[in-house]
Amino acid sequence: MLRMYFQMNLRILTVVLGSLTQSLSLPSFKSKDVSLDGYISADSFIRVKEGFPVSKVPVSASTTYYFTGKARMLEDPEDVPFLKVNTYARLKLITGAVQSLHIGSQMMVNVATGWFEFGGDLTTPEGTVTLGIKVSVIGHQLKVEVDGTSLRLQELSVDANWKEEANKRIDSIRKGDLQINFKVDSNYDTSKLEFHLGQTKTAFPIGSTVTAGRLNSNTEVNIKYTEALTKYFNMGVPPNELKFRLMESTEGSPRFDWGDRAIDGLEKLNLKSRAHCLVWGRSDRIPSWLLNKDAKGIKEALIRRWTYMAEHWGDRFAHYDVNNEQLHGQWYSGKLNDTDLLTWMFKEFHSLVPSAKLFVNDFAVFAGATHNIAYKRQVERLLATGAPVGGIGVQAHFSKPSPMVSYMVSCINRENDCGLQVGFQKRLDVLAQTGIPIWLTEMDVRFGNDDEQVAFLDDILRLTFSLPYVEGIIFWGFWDGHIENNVRPFMTGPNFELTKYGEKFDELLLKEWRTHETFGLPSTLSVSKRAFYGQYKLTATYENSTLWTKDIELKADGNGNAVYDIDI
Repeated sequence: MLRMYFQMNLRILTVVLGSLTQSLSLPSFKSKDVSLDGYISADSFIRVKEGFPVSKVPVSASTTYYFTGKARMLEDPEDVPFLKVNTYARLKLITGAVQSLHIGSQMMVNVATGWFEFGGDLTTPEGTVTLGIKVSVIGHQLKVEVDGTSLRLQELSVDANWKEEANKRIDSIRKGDLQINFKVDSNYDTSKLEFHLGQTKTAFPIGSTVTAGRLNSNTEVNIKYTEALTKYFNMGVPPNELKFRLMESTEGSPRFDWGDRAIDGLEKLNLKSRAHCLVWGRSDRIPSWLLNKDAKGIKEALIRRWTYMAEHWGDRFAHYDVNNEQLHGQWYSGKLNDTDLLTWMFKEFHSLVPSAKLFVNDFAVFAGATHNIAYKRQVERLLATGAPVGGIGVQAHFSKPSPMVSYMVSCINRENDCGLQVGFQKRLDVLAQTGIPIWLTEMDVRFGNDDEQVAFLDDILRLTFSLPYVEGIIFWGFWDGHIENNVRPFMTGPNFELTKYGEKFDELLLKEWRTHETFGLPSTLSVSKRAFYGQYKLTATYENSTLWTKDIELKADGNGNAVYDIDI
């Protein structure tokens, strides 16, 4: 029977919790510090299966908590270069039953790592009375030192006005000031002039995976496909065409036709694109011919892969996912015995395509969050070692087995707004502490009936669109003619009819979060509007006849404002 021991470094035995420092002050949820005084183990060494760094803290049921602490490895394993450390919450219910929840994982740690943060968030089930925390090294009998002064617990609660606050942020960060100064010919009666300002494109990146073959075909259904795509989205992602294992199934013979078809079609539609992905670190996603190579052969294959991707496509793709899901698969790092291999990957490809933005991309960091703190640590390590990280890709596949999603569904069904943004915003706030922009790179909903889907979509989009560090949202499909099983589509059938879920998407993206206004000409001959960033058509009419239509743009860069002088 394996034994694991924990050495508690209790420089302060009485710990009163303080608030965690956040990179941004966003008042969508409230936090209350929970005292751990008297609930931290005073044993020098404790056996994990019999004791915990934190035990029997009184807590409330149906409440979201965030726990964090610091630990370090005191011993290295002999058989592997690095370890995985899990954090569990032990919940005792009023019935006497005990539940264990996996709330966090730290990846690729060893003695050289030094102090690392552990923990995560959880929502307590009904009937919960106490909370304990267990830290476990997976698969090994090794000593870990836990800093007792670092153990902290926060109770997070919903702000009843969170949607109002989110809407205020949207108005602040997604809009700019547009001023139009008119010079009017004396032949016109200004009282008969009328103008319509209509937004045609949003500046905020909203994308979807695409079916490459439908972008380059003029069949009736494919024409409707591209019309729907360009109506709602300004970015496209080929989901499989660039993956290493599929693209180079035979060593030395990469096929470019799939990717060419995708990028050619997207460029024809004036849509930007993301390259997904250079490599994928999970062992079941490695090209079969690469599996048995030694470290030298693997490194040579990576360099060749980087070179042909850069030479063939370069910055035609605006973004590249470098090593997909590195938190869940360290095959390359393990084979090369290099915990900083990901830094090399970023630097090497950046040297070849310096204008492209390079991303990490992973799951269980937002929709589920066992790897949320580990993801922050991964990005911080990349930055500390000089990696040119352009964005944090957050996969957002929402399914009901996720505790946070299940909790939200129960709230929706009770018509009780009990805190969507509490857990989800906290998770994004943690990642935002790195200072790197966040993109939701793979978003979809895979649970619930129509009403649950609509309510959830409204909340999750309103929350993420309102956060200044979220710079783009990519959906993992939009039409039921090409979408993964169980993913709720926005459109259905050969005529691309909106589903009820899609109607909510349409309402938010094309109506609520776009600017459309009709106005007359004031005596000052100058009009100022607060408008969403993006592209517009400004149409002038005189006595109900159209005089002209002009293209104008309100850009989010610079000072976020625009002034136009227009002759009539």
